[in-house]
Amino acid sequence: MGRKVILDVDPGIDDAIAIILACNSPEIEILGVTTVAGNVSIEKATRNALRILEYVGCSHIPVYPGISKPIYGELHTIESIHGENGLGDVGLPDPNTSPRERHAVDFLREIVASEKPGEITLVATGPLTNVATALLLDPSIARRLSSIISMGGAFGTNLYGCGNQTPRAEFNVATDPVAAKLVYQSGAELYLFGLDVTMRPDVSIKGDLYRRLGSSGSRCGELVYRMLHRFIDMFGSATIHDPIALSYVLRPHLFDFREAYVDVEICGDVTRGETVADLRDWLPPNLKKPPNAKICIDLKAKELLDFIFSRIILK
Repeated sequence: MGRKVILDVDPGIDDAIAIILACNSPEIEILGVTTVAGNVSIEKATRNALRILEYVGCSHIPVYPGISKPIYGELHTIESIHGENGLGDVGLPDPNTSPRERHAVDFLREIVASEKPGEITLVATGPLTNVATALLLDPSIARRLSSIISMGGAFGTNLYGCGNQTPRAEFNVATDPVAAKLVYQSGAELYLFGLDVTMRPDVSIKGDLYRRLGSSGSRCGELVYRMLHRFIDMFGSATIHDPIALSYVLRPHLFDFREAYVDVEICGDVTRGETVADLRDWLPPNLKKPPNAKICIDLKAKELLDFIFSRIILK
């Protein structure tokens, strides 16, 4: 069996691609998919997870619906970006399978408690509401998980490390900054994939690579081609934030990290949701807070894109 993984998602086009990538990767065993409100409502996110799993022939993987709004504040979904159905308005049939009755937070708590410490990796590519709530109810999850891999934030390590929801805040963290703050301070082993790397042009899908998806002869490749058409029309290229974060589980040698203390602004009028990494290496040790996260600061772009492409078109 492969490395045991839980996917916490809010599909969303790039979440859907991450699910396809995970299902097409024999190195991992997907214990379950939990859904959270973010890109779309919890109802749409759950239905989309079921749709994608069924499309790739993995409808046996259980889906657990999670929390429908942030811990504090209102939910603002972005169908304007991901399409009314959340999948680029690609017409996929309603799923034949149903979500499990158990709540996502209960599943997370129970499955982590049932496995040996260090057995499970949690990959969270949406707002961290489910994860933070599970940690509040059972703080031991932080030390029992192998790690939490989170797509979210913007840490200012390069010119792409600014916000996309606001000038300072990335969407997943901006949707629920209280949840992100709780997770960052939980003591878990954290690997953070922010816009610093996921917005880089050299890891976006465009041009010939995009056209190759459409002509690949693969069912999954053709679906991804159709889903990304909305991004290509709007932006000229398609950023694939969530598959990049998931790829660390599969090809860790393609990424470089920097340890830092990270916190989240939760009250600022213009900075709510900003992720603040303390990058002041010149501070004397007695004035520095110990690092609580590993921030991805670089990646091998061509190898990573080639790998993601090769896995997408497997089926």
